[in-house]
Amino acid sequence: MINVFSVPVFLSLLALLISSCSGNSEKDSKLKEAHEIHEASMSVRAQTVAALEIMKSSAESAEDSLRVKDLEMALKEWDDQVYEIPGFEHDHDHDHDHDHHHHHRKAPDLTPEQHLEMQNEMMAEIKALLDQAKQ
Repeated sequence: MINVFSVPVFLSLLALLISSCSGNSEKDSKLKEAHEIHEASMSVRAQTVAALEIMKSSAESAEDSLRVKDLEMALKEWDDQVYEIPGFEHDHDHDHDHDHHHHHRKAPDLTPEQHLEMQNEMMAEIKALLDQAKQ
């Protein structure tokens, strides 16, 4: 015999479970997007390092050398702000041979939306550095 009171309780619990899962899905999608931006930022960073090397090798004056040093310092400051997105920590077992920037700063305690916003800001900053290094 089915208890009449257990069906509404069961349906309420089921609805709660479904709504909490959909919240996790949105949370996961925000973190995934933040991670994708983080990965793209690392690619722009590599381009920035290459552009700085070209600048350094072609510096003809003290002013050029100072500009390179200023940009290198700005890159270091940017690097100091880099962190891995929670749930997407970097795997250091590589079978390929290329340079990675490995920074192990603990992720700040932010919401998924804030992580996404932070990664967008980091991307804008590294793109600006790349633009300056290419001038």
